[in-house]
Amino acid sequence: PFLTRVHGMQPGEIGTMLPFGGEGDVLDLGTGAGFPGAVLGCARPDLTMTLLDARQRPVSFLSEVIRSLPLPHARAVAMKGEEAAEDPTLAGRQSVVTCRALRIDVFLPLAKPLLHPGGIAVSMQTPKLEPAMAEAIAREHGLNIVELRDYRLPDGEPRRPEAGHSNPAWVRLGSAATRPTSQQIPTSC
Repeated sequence: PFLTRVHGMQPGEIGTMLPFGGEGDVLDLGTGAGFPGAVLGCARPDLTMTLLDARQRPVSFLSEVIRSLPLPHARAVAMKGEEAAEDPTLAGRQSVVTCRALRIDVFLPLAKPLLHPGGIAVSMQTPKLEPAMAEAIAREHGLNIVELRDYRLPDGEPRRPEAGHSNPAWVRLGSAATRPTSQQIPTSC
């Protein structure tokens, strides 16, 4: 309940961000407290999950979360997105790059070099982002919008405005159109 109420995380929605072939590396850029990355790790502990944040404090916390749950294929890394884009263990290897903390025009230049060909960037944005603007920003970075949708909390209530964010939209970007799938998150997470 805390995750859905405060952070807008919905199990049915999170599953649609996962790699479609059942395999792949997932990187959550600017993960902070691990949203949505740690939740994705719970939903699919078989995926290789990197929770990336420039600050050591959230990385220390997430390392403990990963150890406690356990999430056997997850790791928390203290590194800036710009550095990750040049790191050979991360660059060009990600099936999915997610982000909740950055505007799309800041996120895409960081995400693009991390994605492997055919990879998908998932950006959680406010509905103030017009579809035409999202498309223009995506094209500027060699990506196409695969899906753009709003979401609400499980009880149907729209997300409250906090720090200028209301009713976040999920923007799904990729180099090729793909079909979303859904997965349920185990209740143990």
